[in-house]
Amino acid sequence: MRHWEQQSIGDLLQHLFMYDESDRIEVKTGSEIGKSILETVIAFANEPNLGGGYLILGIAENADSPSGYEVVGVDDPDKLKNDLTSQCRSSLNVAVQIHSWAETIDGKTVLAFYVAEADPNQKPVYRAASGLPKGAYRRGPSGDIRCVDQDLQELYRQKSATEFDTTIPVDAEMEDIDPDAVAIYRAERANANPNAEELGWDDDELLRSLSCARKVQGILKPTIAGILLFGKQSALRRLMPAVRVDYIRISGREWVEDPNHRFDTVDLRDSLFRLIRRSVAAVMDDLPKSFNLPTGELARKDRPVLPVDVVRESVVNALMHRNYQKHQPVQIIRYANRLEIRNPGHSLKPTEQLGEPGSVVRNPALAAVLHETHLAETKGSGIRVMRTLMEQAGLELPQFESDRHGDEFRATYLFHHFLSEQDVEWLGRFRHLNPTNEQSKALVYARETGSVSNSAYRDLNKVHFVEASHDLCQLRDLGVLESKGAGRGTYYVLSDKFTSRPRLPSLFDTLETTSPRSADSHGDMTSQPTKSGAEPLKLDTKPLKLDGTSDAMESIRSNCEEALGISADKSPRGDDVKRIILYLCGQQPFSAKQLAGILKKNPQYLAKEYLSAMVRVGELELMFPDAPKHPKQAYRAKRVYGGMD
Repeated sequence: MRHWEQQSIGDLLQHLFMYDESDRIEVKTGSEIGKSILETVIAFANEPNLGGGYLILGIAENADSPSGYEVVGVDDPDKLKNDLTSQCRSSLNVAVQIHSWAETIDGKTVLAFYVAEADPNQKPVYRAASGLPKGAYRRGPSGDIRCVDQDLQELYRQKSATEFDTTIPVDAEMEDIDPDAVAIYRAERANANPNAEELGWDDDELLRSLSCARKVQGILKPTIAGILLFGKQSALRRLMPAVRVDYIRISGREWVEDPNHRFDTVDLRDSLFRLIRRSVAAVMDDLPKSFNLPTGELARKDRPVLPVDVVRESVVNALMHRNYQKHQPVQIIRYANRLEIRNPGHSLKPTEQLGEPGSVVRNPALAAVLHETHLAETKGSGIRVMRTLMEQAGLELPQFESDRHGDEFRATYLFHHFLSEQDVEWLGRFRHLNPTNEQSKALVYARETGSVSNSAYRDLNKVHFVEASHDLCQLRDLGVLESKGAGRGTYYVLSDKFTSRPRLPSLFDTLETTSPRSADSHGDMTSQPTKSGAEPLKLDTKPLKLDGTSDAMESIRSNCEEALGISADKSPRGDDVKRIILYLCGQQPFSAKQLAGILKKNPQYLAKEYLSAMVRVGELELMFPDAPKHPKQAYRAKRVYGGMD
């Protein structure tokens, strides 16, 4: 539990105004101590592992303010302090400790309270007059939420001195323990410390010493940790059916990009020592390999794009720290450009402290066994080791995101080297905006993973949350990023005009247009072009005026046909025309005249027979939807189509 530390009200407000997300800060107008204020006190006192929170009075929401808030001040801070202190002692089932202080901001008095997290033996805290569950609250993603039975069960469990992983599952027997799994532990322990005294004990004594078995009324029974570490396959399926690892392979960069081929998956279920090995092997066998010819060697030694130690450490962390009370598997998702590992159970350590000395474990019995066999560490160095290994490999540092309310932790590992030549080329489109190096990294990260959050930005650039918020908001205000969600759920995605994939090198190098004279019944052009100075087409957000030769146009169409597998024996028609249009407009907007020049079609025919219909069914969209006859009207695909990765 975190200790109380008085902070400047100005600093707390800056956190709130710029970051716009905080479990530990709540602001209210505070004209009087009413029901809402007391609910926040109860929520701060109840929320497990939050370490309490700060309640600030004298602040009102204001949608017209750049920060979304305004300072209104309080009239009688002494009366408010006395009223809240009194209610915290008399209106609740237990007395809740609070600290108060006041500051003058913009000439107005603002009052702050720190509400301490209650001792586990005192939880749940609730309003005495309302009783349970109606009078109990927890902190939620958008404020205070009333407790339900599941919340109360979690709070009551904190009263027990027994950790969850040392409890005994219903219907568990010692026959559920696999002797082969125990033998694996003995071998691992002997490898770590050949002189360990527990190696001389029999299996029952060994399991009891590891908190993997306990006596109940004189009968030895396995604990949750015992089943997880040493359980038979049948016992794991019977007692903990959702405890498994799902290895999922996605062919693209986004979840379920192709609805006709969602993903390939392998479900892994085994005792932990074997499960760790099988999970790491599944990932390493499937990872792309890079060519490597060591100096002085004649034979190549290809190496995976991610170091094996990074994968092993991440898998061990997920299985050691996951919340085993949630019926949800660990997911290892292999995208085309990254590896994501998601486990149920948020980090008990604040994300900004990940990698710093000290570890907070959710499953102490599991952690002790994995630590003693050198599979895991309990000193907080695992994250730092992974970051060091990724840096030594020339890869971007891994990103860690913890969602306390969703109770999930996610680790992301990008495969490519940051920043590659292709990244630098892609960033050229933002050159006129003068992004910083830190912002450039965030843009590439958003392109690769689909979004970037404040937490990811801080991990990428090792900056404070205020600087991260400022930089992301600046990119949003420039129209490069769009913000999604609200509060803690805020994240940023690339604006639609910047989401196109990098272009094929040969496709647009010499794009030029023709001057059509006539067309046949299919709109095919039969004229000779007029030649003028050629201007290469660059990836831009504005439709470009293009002039050039028919040879250049023919080359572009040929490249499209080759990329899409379309026969070049005759002029494209029907669905092939649509595929080429989608392919081109998936990279940048095109006018009807530009598309007609490439496809050798009459512009009016193309617009009537193809473009209008494709807009109507949602395959294309207009750059100027409110002005269909706009002189710079152009079309763009609503998603990137075929052959672009």
